[in-house]
Amino acid sequence: MSQHDFNKPVEWYKDEAGFAEELARGRKTQIRIAMRLIPLGLWVRVEPFKERKGLASQDPKCQDDQDVEVEGGHMLEVKGRALKFEGAGDYPYPTVFLGRESRWNARKKLPCAVVIVSEITDATLVIPYDTRPQWEKNETFDRRRQFIEHGLGAPLSCVVSWERLVEHLTKRKHKNL
Repeated sequence: MSQHDFNKPVEWYKDEAGFAEELARGRKTQIRIAMRLIPLGLWVRVEPFKERKGLASQDPKCQDDQDVEVEGGHMLEVKGRALKFEGAGDYPYPTVFLGRESRWNARKKLPCAVVIVSEITDATLVIPYDTRPQWEKNETFDRRRQFIEHGLGAPLSCVVSWERLVEHLTKRKHKNL
């Protein structure tokens, strides 16, 4: 393995095969969440792929991409994790990594919640966006892409149940949880 300065982000998206694999993995997770919502009678839309160069936060046409749109104007950010958990009680870390800080800061349209999905158990953690003041800046080592990301993490106290999210989405009155 080559030497790398882990304080400098890797331009991993230049690895076309790896980048495509990450996009496909993310799309699979988005569809899993959409498929949980459809039987509840909700209209859902999964964001179409857009070709981009580099990071989403650096491409104006991708900065506000929402993973899943639910009727009533609700937007969900969906993130798959190769972690085994059933809920906040057995989540293996004290904070939940929510993504690159630069991407969150670049957004103009914000989701009502971030849904974290265990790729092992299919369990979910739901973090309402209105808990953002409690989110913490952190550095997380990305095991898949082998670099440190400067991101945001939510303390486990921010997590609400999937049932609470569904209740919110089916009321269709407010965009925040």
